[in-house]
Amino acid sequence: MSEVASKDELARAVHEKLQVTKRDAMLAVDAVFDAVLGALAEGRDVRVAGFGVFSLKKQKPRQGRNPKTGAPVAIPAKNVVLFRPSSLVKERVQGP
Repeated sequence: MSEVASKDELARAVHEKLQVTKRDAMLAVDAVFDAVLGALAEGRDVRVAGFGVFSLKKQKPRQGRNPKTGAPVAIPAKNVVLFRPSSLVKERVQGP
């Protein structure tokens, strides 16, 4: 597969690999993303065998500083999405 940089290109790759219509390929890609986002929104990890794990980390509220004025700024708590790649992904990215 060639370089994939956008959702459209990912759908095109699915279309070519599975020989389905471009519309069906886009629906499949959208369905996968919706399922991943839905699980994360519910606070569940998403484990894709041979690919990696998407999970949430809760960041605590903290004090920051305005870089221009140096004034303290309250940074609220938030959830951050993390991705831990599988060893297979790490090996493929590093190359030979």
